[in-house]
Amino acid sequence: MPDDNVIAVGDKDLLLKPGQDLVLQDRDGRKRLRLDAATGTISLRTAEGKLVLLLEAERANVWLGGSGQDGDLLLFPDAANSFEVDQATVHLNAGQPSLRLGNRQHAGQVSIEGNDHRIELDGGTGRVRASGQVDVRTSHNRLRVQLNQDGTLMGGGDGADGRLQLRSSADGIRIGFDAATATGNLGGSGTSGMVRLRSPANEDRIVLNAATANGSFGGDGEAGGLFIKDASGADAIVLNGATGNLGLGRQGNGASLFVKDDSGEDTVVLNGATGSVGIGRDGREGTLFVKNRAGQNTIRLDGQSGDILLSNADCAEDFDIAPDVAAVEPGTVLTIDDQTHLRPADKPYDHRVIGVVSGAGSYQPALVLDRHPSTEHRAPVALIGKVYCKVDAGFAPIRAGDLLTTSPTPGHAMKAIDPQRTPGAVLGKALVDLAGGQSLIPVIVTLH
Repeated sequence: MPDDNVIAVGDKDLLLKPGQDLVLQDRDGRKRLRLDAATGTISLRTAEGKLVLLLEAERANVWLGGSGQDGDLLLFPDAANSFEVDQATVHLNAGQPSLRLGNRQHAGQVSIEGNDHRIELDGGTGRVRASGQVDVRTSHNRLRVQLNQDGTLMGGGDGADGRLQLRSSADGIRIGFDAATATGNLGGSGTSGMVRLRSPANEDRIVLNAATANGSFGGDGEAGGLFIKDASGADAIVLNGATGNLGLGRQGNGASLFVKDDSGEDTVVLNGATGSVGIGRDGREGTLFVKNRAGQNTIRLDGQSGDILLSNADCAEDFDIAPDVAAVEPGTVLTIDDQTHLRPADKPYDHRVIGVVSGAGSYQPALVLDRHPSTEHRAPVALIGKVYCKVDAGFAPIRAGDLLTTSPTPGHAMKAIDPQRTPGAVLGKALVDLAGGQSLIPVIVTLH
C-alpha cells in the first residue's frame, strides 16, 4: 500500500507529515499555491499576494476572482485546440456578469426537468419551450400574465388591468389592447393602422385603413355593401358597392341625416329634399373643424364670426426649382434666375430674392397656391406670414426687428446694414435675436 502522506514528484517522493500543509513558492519566494491539510482547501495567489482562487472541501465551494480580478470559469469541448475564450462552450464570467452556453460551432442548450414537465432554451434555434404554463408574477406573487399550453394568453386581473402591446423594431406601439378602457388601437408611432377581414381564399373583403381614413367592403369579384335596417327589416341606410350608391331613407321615409346636440336640437342637417347642409342652429353657432392625424384642428370655419381660421403660419406658393439644383431644404432663401427658376441665394443684397422655402421648424404653410403635378422639382415659397429662415449672423449680429437680405452664404439671409443696397433686396424681418453663427430663426416675410 502506498503511503497516504507521499506526493510523487518526478521519480522522487515528497513526504509530508500528518497535518502539514503543502506550499509552493515562486523564484522570488512568494507563496503562490497552498494545500491546507487541516481544512482541505486549495488556494492560489497572484504575485502581489492577492487571493484569486479558493477551493473549500468543507463546504464544497469554489471561489474565483476578487482582489481586483474578475473570475471566469471556462469549459472546453474535446475539439478545442487552444484555450481561447471563443472556443469554450461554457463561459461563466463574473465581470459581466454573464453565463454563455455554446459557441459558433456548438449550439448551447439549457434544460430544466420536472416530474412531468420540461423547460428548454435552445441556442441553435433561438426557441424557448415549456411543456406546462408560463406565469409572470409581481414581487408579491400576484399573477399578471399567464400563457397556457392550450394556447390561451391571459393578462391582468388581481387588481391590475390587462394590456397587450405589439411594438415595432423602433419600439413604437403599433397594436394595443387595453382592458381598462375596453379599447383596441392599431397603428401609431409613425405607422397607420389597418384591419383586414378575409375570405376563405385569403382575399380581402373588408378593410379599415387609418392611413387613408377609409373603410372598404368587397373586392376580388365581390361587390361590397353596408346595410342598416329598420324595425320592419327594410333597408333604411344602404351603401352599395355594386351600384356606387348611398341610400338614406326608403319609400315612405324621406332621406335626411340629422346630428343633434345634448338638448336634442338639430345642429347638423343633411336634407335630401332641399339639397342643403346646415351646421348650427338658432342660439348655437355652427363650426366646422378639419383635423390632422394627431387630432389637432388645422382648419376651422366659424359660423359666429364668419372667419376661416388656419392653424399654420404662412401663405406659400409652389415655384419651379432650377434643374441643376438638388432638393432645397425648408428655410432656404431663394432667388430667381434668367430662366424663371428658383435657386439658393448666394450674393449679398440680391434684388432677385423671391422668398424663403416654407415648412422649416414648427411653422408649416397654412395655404399653398399653384400646387399641381409637375415634371420639374417644385417647392413652396412663403409669400406672407411667419416662416423659419436660415440666417448667418457672422456678417453682423441680428436683433429682433432687423431687416434681412440675402448673404454670400448659400441659402442664408443676413442683417441688412447697407442702406444704399437694401431697397428691393429685403426678404423680411427677424423675430428673434441671433448674436452670431448660422441658425434657423423665425422671420416675418415682408418682400420690399
